[in-house]
Amino acid sequence: MQFPEEELIVRKLIATSAVLAGLLVMVAAPGAKATPLTLTLNDGSNPAVIVQDGGAGDFNPTTGVVTWIGSLGVWTVNVSTGLGYPAAGSLSWPYLDLNSVNLSTGAGTLEITLIQGGFTSPPPPAFLFQIGGTTQGTVDAWACAAQTITTCNDVHLGAFSGGAFSGATPLSFTDPGQPYELGIRIRINHAGAGNSSFDAEVSSVPEPGAYAMIGLGLAALGLLRRRISKSA
Repeated sequence: MQFPEEELIVRKLIATSAVLAGLLVMVAAPGAKATPLTLTLNDGSNPAVIVQDGGAGDFNPTTGVVTWIGSLGVWTVNVSTGLGYPAAGSLSWPYLDLNSVNLSTGAGTLEITLIQGGFTSPPPPAFLFQIGGTTQGTVDAWACAAQTITTCNDVHLGAFSGGAFSGATPLSFTDPGQPYELGIRIRINHAGAGNSSFDAEVSSVPEPGAYAMIGLGLAALGLLRRRISKSA
């Protein structure tokens, strides 16, 4: 079947945008494998709580989600959940989310860290790190990316205090040329009894041009549908 020249152009645009959309959501090459999510809670006085996805202390049976519920020192109520691959994102376009509810009966500091590795090189052009929540103390937040994370402090948000808070900042790093790790670290400080809760995430940010091409393809699809409707 022969198509008018304009229609051929539209079909090519649709095909191109479909390929780009596939590239944005594709997973890593066969054989690639992420390391389990690791959730760590440390109050500086007691042994740290370290929970791996699917391991001892994980209250959530879903792969790619790790939850710990318990108490640590003056932090008598804590519910922390980390979300990552394969529940969200992919090995080539990672996504991490850490949310937590914390109640203390006195003064203290609590650090909560979420790390996952095995993400494939090259990383996305950039990540967006953002957090929102409420606190009766102060909250500091960091995000990091490296071949191996030792200290998670690449970018910083905070210190937040005085009730509701939110913030966002970009995160980028040099391609290590091999699998890398991504992390979120939150520090909560209470001067006395109080509660703090938050949700923090690190999400992949594709090249702006990729979004533009997908938008162009969707517009072309709409044009093609109108032409078909008129000719019907």
